[in-house]
Amino acid sequence: MIATVFVAACITTWGQPVINRIEYYVDTDPGYGLATLVPAAAAANITTNFSISFAPLAEGVHVVGVRSRDENGIWSHDNRWVFLKPYSSNSSGPAPHIVRLEYFVDTDPGYGNGMPITITPGQDIGNAVINLSLIPLNPGVHVLGVRSKDANGVWSYDNRWIFLKPYPTSNSGAVPNITKVEYYLDTDPGKGNATDVPITPGADVAAVPISLGLTALQEGVHTFGVRSLDANGVWSQDNRWLFLKPHTASTTGPVSPVSQMEYYIDSDPGYGKAVQVQLTPGEDLAAKPIAVNINNLAAGAHYVYMRTRNANGVWSQDYRWNVNLANNLSGNSALVNSFVVGRACNEGTITLGYQASGAFNSGNQFVAQLSDATGSFANPVNIGNVTTTLLTGQLQITLPQNGAPPSSAYRVRINSTNPATTGEASRMPFTIYKYVIGKDTTVFVRCEFDTYNLNNINNFVFEGGSAVWNIADPTQAPVGTHLIYAVSAIGCKDTAAATVTQEANVWTGTANNNWFNPANWSRGKVPTNVTHVIVNSGTPNPCVLSGANATVASVRLNGGASISIQPGFNLVVMGTCNNLPAP
Repeated sequence: MIATVFVAACITTWGQPVINRIEYYVDTDPGYGLATLVPAAAAANITTNFSISFAPLAEGVHVVGVRSRDENGIWSHDNRWVFLKPYSSNSSGPAPHIVRLEYFVDTDPGYGNGMPITITPGQDIGNAVINLSLIPLNPGVHVLGVRSKDANGVWSYDNRWIFLKPYPTSNSGAVPNITKVEYYLDTDPGKGNATDVPITPGADVAAVPISLGLTALQEGVHTFGVRSLDANGVWSQDNRWLFLKPHTASTTGPVSPVSQMEYYIDSDPGYGKAVQVQLTPGEDLAAKPIAVNINNLAAGAHYVYMRTRNANGVWSQDYRWNVNLANNLSGNSALVNSFVVGRACNEGTITLGYQASGAFNSGNQFVAQLSDATGSFANPVNIGNVTTTLLTGQLQITLPQNGAPPSSAYRVRINSTNPATTGEASRMPFTIYKYVIGKDTTVFVRCEFDTYNLNNINNFVFEGGSAVWNIADPTQAPVGTHLIYAVSAIGCKDTAAATVTQEANVWTGTANNNWFNPANWSRGKVPTNVTHVIVNSGTPNPCVLSGANATVASVRLNGGASISIQPGFNLVVMGTCNNLPAP
């Protein structure tokens, strides 16, 4: 028995950019894309929870940072929070005393280099007093930072406050004018180097409009920063906002189609290196069944992850499914994890994706087999193989010519030869379609030099696709056999023959003497204006024409035979042929 789990991929398109990765870090930022992944399904708007393990963290104050990335590769601004891992008497005894308190203004000189604040060492120094002299500071906005160090040498997180040293009239006579306003998008080029906003210098520039040029920006999340400079050369604090440039069909065109799908179990081997899923262009991925080989997994909890990449090379968020195994199944196995039917007809192609588990020896072959029309493998047909020991791969095979009758219940499986194992039948059936445009047919002309318009043949049925005759002008087909080659809309092929010939019809008279009774003729039909009639003597009933007129190509009376034409009716002979057909 092969252990498998089946998942269905769900790929959704939307107007706004999709968030395909959320990650977090504690204290130290490892860089974009390198922080700890937060499992969450990709969506334009995500609300999720995640857990942080406190075990490896030192007791004290820490910072957690969280950010997200959208499908265009644009990262959000980091959201950061301060949290405390408390001191526990169970792990480290009483909380250590605070032994140093220091502060800085505007510029951080580094841990231990700030201005010391006099304290009595203890666990609670919340009432410590900071005597901050504002005299050396320029009027304007400033930042005060305060931190502490405990007896174990662990520094706290910086607490910072913004404060204003006002412009007193006694010093300068008036608040200095704002002389410059500038802004930047995403990347700060440095004070004085951002985009200038035209203003009239003054003490209040709050109503100044700023027009952003968004044309050159990628669609997605961006940061907008604004600051000002006063007449004394003092810069304000930056004001920053997040904003979204939405995706629109007019700027981005249609959503890029999915070109690759892959999955892995528990451990991510890297983008493009997981087990590949075979895809049909335009396939409904939300309903696509995928078999995952879970043989040789230990009993317990596991995760199956799946992701896709679009034609622009952008990967989706990893989707995750939980798998809980009560028992593990060991040994060699192979299964078809997905397949693509190129042409669902005889002589069509199938691309099979397979996943094996276990160990296979040198010279091993993975052999693809096709069931019968009912899905049974009682008498399977080998349809392709590959010599390899690789545990994942694909096989492209051609269906047997005229060996698979039409059915919607076919299945495939993958076996191995070294060691020999029998694979599991694919869970999803597929259809092999036999394309038949019609039976070979015969049409008649009066004389051997006449032609026939093959387009008038109405017993050929074409279901889309295209068809072509093997003669240059099918409207003037001479006596002989001609072929038509047809290809359906899904690529299935069929060929039919049309024979152009002369018709001879012999009177048998087995039913009665009525000309218009088909049972009295060798061809089982009444002669027409292209039929060459032959009447022999000695028939059970003589030939009598009555009740209507008749038209034929020619008449041959053999051995003294005759045709009795009743008064008031005519037999018209149309032929001017050089050669008459044999009976």
